[in-house]
Amino acid sequence: MDIVIHDDMHVTGTIGDAAIRQGMVRHNSQLLQLSGNPDYVIYADLQGDLVANEHVHRNSIKLIVDYEEGELIGGFHTSGTKFGGKETMMLSGTDLVLTKINTN
Repeated sequence: MDIVIHDDMHVTGTIGDAAIRQGMVRHNSQLLQLSGNPDYVIYADLQGDLVANEHVHRNSIKLIVDYEEGELIGGFHTSGTKFGGKETMMLSGTDLVLTKINTN
């Protein structure tokens, strides 16, 4: 994952081989935060295949993260079905750590 969070909270970048389109950072609801869920949710549409050489395609992704000392920590879920195979099934991951890299 290579994401850029802009000052207006729009998100651009790539997830695997797919480009992020219409990405946006939102605060998670207070109820979800109080029940132990992360503070932020990043919603994004995806353009192109996540894994191009295997034709694995998903329409969107949701990252559920906290921001701690320059890192986004949490997990993600893509669009997809609960059952099927790599062609249709939702992809999920936990223990995600994205580290801020200064490009200046």
